[in-house]
Amino acid sequence: MKQENRAVTRTKEKLKISFLKVLAEKKEVERIYVQDITDLAEVSKSTFYYHFDDIYHLIEELDEDIFGNMNGLLDSIYRLKGRVLQNYVETCVRRIDQYEEYIKALINTEMMTLFIQRLKHSLIKRLTEDYLTELPPFRRSFRAHFFINAVVDTITDYYRGVFDADLMGIINEIRDIIYKFQRMDRKQQQDERSNE
Repeated sequence: MKQENRAVTRTKEKLKISFLKVLAEKKEVERIYVQDITDLAEVSKSTFYYHFDDIYHLIEELDEDIFGNMNGLLDSIYRLKGRVLQNYVETCVRRIDQYEEYIKALINTEMMTLFIQRLKHSLIKRLTEDYLTELPPFRRSFRAHFFINAVVDTITDYYRGVFDADLMGIINEIRDIIYKFQRMDRKQQQDERSNE
């Protein structure tokens, strides 16, 4: 992938942010015109088309910004911190929070469902492949789905304003639940061994 210069990067970011603002207002991608985005970004339509083929190309780049960066980050977390589930979940939540403006723009739009599905799928896949490998296949799959659905739905509700807490409070609660769940799991394993 070729390196973009700063001016190109800034212009593309300006267009993406303008798209998100228009999306937050109009709620549906089909109701957004390139002119809406360029007016808000204060650039010409030709500038938009220089960087993107169409609005869906811009959306694809936004998705790649989030999911590409998240996968790279999860790779480095796994290498540096090992298989600690709390680190995995905290890293995911913090990465998602870096895209707060994008998520808040999506919250009440048709695109949110697709975004959440892709996010859950990506995180479940990583969790089952990297962190729950000691479990039998059914338990690995079940726990990955359980954890990720709970965490992503909780974070979505956080952005919808359901919780009167900051993100660190949410992360601490999630970490505490994981810790308690792991303790119960260890106890169950000990009981099973002592019954043998």
